[in-house]
Amino acid sequence: MDIQRIRSEYDKVKSTMTVVAPFISSLLSRARVVVNRSVLTAGVSATGVIVVNPDFWGKLDWRGKAWLLGHELFHLAFRDHKRQGNRNTRAWNICGDAVN
Repeated sequence: MDIQRIRSEYDKVKSTMTVVAPFISSLLSRARVVVNRSVLTAGVSATGVIVVNPDFWGKLDWRGKAWLLGHELFHLAFRDHKRQGNRNTRAWNICGDAVN
C-alpha cells in the first residue's frame, strides 16, 4: 500500500471523526503518526509517536482504521508509554489494552 493512499484514508478517517468523535479527533490533531514496518500492527513508541504498519493498515476496513487510531490515541492520552517504567512491556501493554 503506497503512502499517498494511506494518507488519503487517514485524512478521511480523521475528518469523519471530527463529527462523530470530536474528543478523539482533537487528540489525533496533536498526535504524530508514522507509517513503518517496524511494528507488526500498530503501537505507541517510547517517545509518544503512533506507529502503524502499512500492510496491517491496508487489511483494515474503515471502522477498523478508526478503532485502531482511537485505541492508540488512548494509549497516548493515558500516557501508557511514560508510566510503563521498568515494567514488563508485554504485561503492561495487555493491561493498557484492557483499559483502552
